[in-house]
Amino acid sequence: MTSLHRVSSICRAAGSFSPGPARNKRPKRDPAASSLPATALEYATLVLMYDAGREDAHRTLMSCYAALGQRVQALRQYLLCERLLRETFDAVPEPATRELYDRLRLDPGAVQEED
Repeated sequence: MTSLHRVSSICRAAGSFSPGPARNKRPKRDPAASSLPATALEYATLVLMYDAGREDAHRTLMSCYAALGQRVQALRQYLLCERLLRETFDAVPEPATRELYDRLRLDPGAVQEED
């Protein structure tokens, strides 16, 4: 398992969502657990500084932002990834990246990145 996969697993474990919170209420989170996605954000951001085309790092960022309650930023990360791939490689995001984006967009309470 690569370091990025370990970081992503930590992020997912710390940010499990319950599907039922009201629109304007955030789920209660353990303050110690919220530092794990923040740490994962740092590592994934470093990976992207050296290789901006790493979709796994983009997915990790999307999952971490969602775990931190920053759904809009998670959606923005997908758009950034999509634009970067199109402009740099004339490519589209992998199905796993698109599926995570769709889950974030359509059912934010059920977001969990799969390996």
